Amino acid sequence: MSDAPLRVFISYARADSTAFVDRLERDLKAQHFVPWVDRHGLEGGQEWMEIIQQAIDECHALAVVLSPAAVQSRFVRIEYRYADEIGKLVIPLRYLPTPTTPMDLRILQWVDFQTSYDEGLRHLVQSLSHIKPPAAQPPTEQPQQPPPAPVIPPKTKKQWRDEGNAHYDAKRYAEALAAFDQAIKLDPQYVLAYYDRGWALRDLKRYTDALADFDQVIKLDPQKTNAYYGRGEALWCLIRYEEALAAYNQAIKLDPQNFYAYAGKGTVLYNLKRHEEALEASDRTIALNPQFVRAYNGRGNALLGLKRYDEALAAYDQAIKLDPYDGLFYSNKANALDALGRAQEAEQARKKAHELGYTG
Repeated sequence: MSDAPLRVFISYARADSTAFVDRLERDLKAQHFVPWVDRHGLEGGQEWMEIIQQAIDECHALAVVLSPAAVQSRFVRIEYRYADEIGKLVIPLRYLPTPTTPMDLRILQWVDFQTSYDEGLRHLVQSLSHIKPPAAQPPTEQPQQPPPAPVIPPKTKKQWRDEGNAHYDAKRYAEALAAFDQAIKLDPQYVLAYYDRGWALRDLKRYTDALADFDQVIKLDPQKTNAYYGRGEALWCLIRYEEALAAYNQAIKLDPQNFYAYAGKGTVLYNLKRHEEALEASDRTIALNPQFVRAYNGRGNALLGLKRYDEALAAYDQAIKLDPYDGLFYSNKANALDALGRAQEAEQARKKAHELGYTG
């Protein structure tokens, strides 16, 4: 492999759980690749498209994590087709069974992660290792008179925000926060920077500060639906469940198709022990997005609270079917099996959760 690290753009459906993508990102870094993953989860918008395009332009290869949700995702198609158009290596990763496969992916060489993750990773690394990055240009002869130092213009608020998003996507939350601070310093009314900073603060576990930023977004733009969703998430982390519920309900009022808000609502209703309502919210999430794995886990939790253990087990099994790499689902499945008196199977599920890194 060249001394210069190879950059790999990982394209995936944001509706899927990120457990597989998280593991793949860690393992590629361990192999000295530089993976790029969009961590925002909320797609669309001109600035978002510009960030994605730049990331694909700068990568050496694009890996498509295929799942039923990915096959249906317009944004996944945009990403891999653009990469193919500009001559990047596109590698489909067979992650979950898909009822259909886009025609333009069928002709490419696949890497199978369904049969064995470790074997899939080995084959992917092998394929990536064959890429030869453009050779570095030889140094040019130094001029006798050095040119004057270029004048570097100060960054614009958008450039600071883009830099913050790049740090956020790489999970460098402190650096992201500093960049968003600079964007807001340039424009104290910059709604998008407050919104992005709220998520960085949330991931830094500064929940009160995150709440303040989402409230500032709502003050500047009362119709920004996802700010109410973010507010609900911050309040949920602060264990202020009734207020979180009100925030999720406001997001749903502004956008009845917002399945993220329904999923959050289901979680907080479960915490409030309002299990029937939690089940209803989870079912609504599934109706809006049948591939949103978090909803099946929430459905299982609600059914467990209602002591409908067989149905809870089926819900957790569906979550595992959609994402077999998230240890939380196996841990919750173990709880359902315990309730059914199936101790040996519960222990196996709990062991699997630990193997996947779940320690909760």
